[in-house]
Amino acid sequence: MDPKVLINLLVELAKAEVELLEARQLQSGDAIRSQSLDELQDEYRQDAEEAEAAEQELRRRLHRSEAELEDAEKHLRERRQLLPMLADQRQADAVRREIESLELRVTELEAEALGMLEDLGTGSEETAEARRLWREQESKRLAAQESMSDRSERASVASEVLVAEIDRLMALLPPDVQRQVRRLRGGLDRAVVFHE
Repeated sequence: MDPKVLINLLVELAKAEVELLEARQLQSGDAIRSQSLDELQDEYRQDAEEAEAAEQELRRRLHRSEAELEDAEKHLRERRQLLPMLADQRQADAVRREIESLELRVTELEAEALGMLEDLGTGSEETAEARRLWREQESKRLAAQESMSDRSERASVASEVLVAEIDRLMALLPPDVQRQVRRLRGGLDRAVVFHE
């Protein structure tokens, strides 16, 4: 075989191998990016679920606190109504202390409920923000994966064409050069490389 023809074949083979390697790297990179996007989406979903769970727990605590406040106010009204009816001074003093204790408890429960209402407002905002970020990330992920899917499909088709081209070029090489190329290809990404 004419050395110029052999060199041209090897140059074409090197170009095809470089393009094949690039197409496979693109597919591999897209697969890694897609997996990363899925993992990021899971993190956003977990954040939204955790924010929602925290908000629900705060609502349950607020409900229990309000029920406890209502119960304490009921007992306070009952004790206040009972006080004028007591003739025994010791009983009246005991009821007064109980009234003072209930008044203190009502004040504490009201402050606690107000604090929880403020926290609930903040928690609702955080939940809404977490859901918004989750939806936004889902849109970005779907768009990116659609783009990567199209690109990967094109790269897959290009890979098939390049493999066929490499096989065609290999068949044109003399048998001793084919063996050398296969031997080199065994341990490397490409059998033929450009040298400057």
